[in-house]
Amino acid sequence: MKRASLPTSAFVFLACVVGSLAMGLIFYGTQIFQQHLTYSQFLFSGVFAAACVAAWLAGGRRGLLIGGLVCLVVLLAYHRPASESLLRRDVIYIVGLVLAVWVSLRASLALARPRVGRFLLWGAIFGVTHLLLFGQLVAFRGAGFDLSTAMLVGRIGTLVGLGVGLGYELATLASGRALRAGH
Repeated sequence: MKRASLPTSAFVFLACVVGSLAMGLIFYGTQIFQQHLTYSQFLFSGVFAAACVAAWLAGGRRGLLIGGLVCLVVLLAYHRPASESLLRRDVIYIVGLVLAVWVSLRASLALARPRVGRFLLWGAIFGVTHLLLFGQLVAFRGAGFDLSTAMLVGRIGTLVGLGVGLGYELATLASGRALRAGH
């Protein structure tokens, strides 16, 4: 199968980022642009997930893995984790995000019908992934489990997934064909 062109991958990347930001703006307003708030995950997770989708389109599984590595390097350069536990947090976060993208892509491509609405799968998969990542973070830090924070993390993950999935779905509909990875 032919790999997606650079313009197609760029279009999908932008559609996924816009979808994630739109979900964030609808539910949390401009708070999503304040990096010290949890709501900034709409920007960070949205951009990283969109980059992984675009990388998958351009290069299949290998592209997705390379995209995930690039996202990890960017995240580490941005956060500059000062401890081993923060480094572990960032690595687990990117690995989880790459897995969420891969599972979401596989699930939505496996469905022959419905033609629209597959972004709902993305929301469910991202929500569960974010909750699992939160559980890992709590376990590694040895902190107590806070249900309200877990609910917020799950809700944000779900909305990011809905946004990224909606962007991918709209890009697919705009192209008039299923966007798949090249081999």
